[in-house]
Amino acid sequence: MGGGFTTFDCARTSRRLGAEVTVVYRRSRKEMGAHYSEVDDAEHEGIKLEFFGSPVKIHEKDGRVGGVEFQRMALGEPDASGRRRPVPIEGANFTIDCDVVIPAIGQLPVLDWFDRSPGIRKTRRETIVANAALMTDRPGVFSGGDCQMGTVTVIQAVAQGKLAAKAIDRYLAGDDMSLVASEIQEEERVPELIDIVPYKPEEPQVRMPFLPFEQRVRSFELIEGGYDKAGAEKEAARCLQCVCPDVGRCHLQRLSLEHGLTDNRFHRAEPVDYHDYEYDFSHDFILRDLNKCINCTQCVRICRDVIGANCYGLMGGGYDSIVTTPWNVSLSYTDCVSCGACAETCPTGALMMRERDLETYELDIV
Repeated sequence: MGGGFTTFDCARTSRRLGAEVTVVYRRSRKEMGAHYSEVDDAEHEGIKLEFFGSPVKIHEKDGRVGGVEFQRMALGEPDASGRRRPVPIEGANFTIDCDVVIPAIGQLPVLDWFDRSPGIRKTRRETIVANAALMTDRPGVFSGGDCQMGTVTVIQAVAQGKLAAKAIDRYLAGDDMSLVASEIQEEERVPELIDIVPYKPEEPQVRMPFLPFEQRVRSFELIEGGYDKAGAEKEAARCLQCVCPDVGRCHLQRLSLEHGLTDNRFHRAEPVDYHDYEYDFSHDFILRDLNKCINCTQCVRICRDVIGANCYGLMGGGYDSIVTTPWNVSLSYTDCVSCGACAETCPTGALMMRERDLETYELDIV
């Protein structure tokens, strides 16, 4: 029961031990906390996925677990995490027969000591408040890992441990901790790659050799086989500062390779042989690269017919026709509502969502 990394660790291990496994999650596949590759691999390994179910009762049979009763859920408004809150559907309960139940539905730090430690604040999520130097409001008391970030990976917790060690050393040296926090925050800032070098990827990602799905059942062999020398060198030489997250996994790219469409005068050609449009990175949420556009007009239709904003249309004619904004202005100057529907439907990466953390926002109240 659950939808995070721990859920699929347990599920895939149980499958390898010979069990028939069903994963039940109270939201949809899209809201799962585990990486999509974990979810896909689990399904290919024979694990059944059941969505929109929340456990309400464990049934007993002969002194052991006999099944779990679930209540069917529907997605409502987003909660504090940004994911849509599951809402119970009355009278829509169902039961799954089983002999083992593994709950992996989250955890909270034990803060029963909290009231005895003045000067330390906690959040509504039962995590401890700390600054960028991981020091709490009480000087000399530092907090990191799950009790400060919530349930995260071991890698992130270890990284915070290293940051805390650096901060504690500076604190013992008598440094100004507000200044230390600012320095650490700047050091740990993750730059947007597109702000460094806008780059047109030429080489797709080298595929990692994987153990076939049918060989994973009842086997604990390594799934990732690792690169050979040639593959490792090719992947190491590939530029990672690409603006398209689907490079190497693009359906159009795959079809082009299958049908030999790379053998033409446009492949690795000079800009004089093809359009070389400038990138439009001016919008806060959506990135535009017209060089990848194939004029399929899916963004035009979904923006006009579904969303109603009507931000896109065809411009020009013949070889010079493109799908763009009115008069090819920045998307910021259109009636765009930043819903991201155009980027969702774009098959080539010509429209993409900008990766960012929204920290503050303003609302116009009428």
